[in-house]
Amino acid sequence: MLKYFYTALLTLVLSLPLNTQAESLAQLQTRAAQGDAQAQFELGDHYFLSDGGKESDQQAVMWFKKAAEQNFAEAQYALGQLSRDGIGVPQDYSQALYWLQQAAEQNHAKAQFDLAYLYLKVKQDYALAAQWLQKPPNKI
Repeated sequence: MLKYFYTALLTLVLSLPLNTQAESLAQLQTRAAQGDAQAQFELGDHYFLSDGGKESDQQAVMWFKKAAEQNFAEAQYALGQLSRDGIGVPQDYSQALYWLQQAAEQNHAKAQFDLAYLYLKVKQDYALAAQWLQKPPNKI
């Protein structure tokens, strides 16, 4: 009898995080659809980290772009990386530079570094690379 109780309890405990996660994903989708930039970024991150292949990457790009267009620096940085690496979109250094610069102008430290690197290695504009490397970041 006790064995069945523990089995039922274990089943209940193991099912709780899945239900909570499913509900939070539904809530996230609702907030993202309503234009919440943070939720759009988080939903993009969810799709990017999922194992859905090319389709998930394209969904990630779509949600990152919605957040980035609202001036959300983390989403701009993510789009810059995806454009640079050709994930979910064709590889496009000009788009990578654009989105990284948008985030870098908001003092996003990683974007500043990646932007400097692209100016150094791809554009070979050493003055702009140095400018972004010398700019003090506010956050990492």
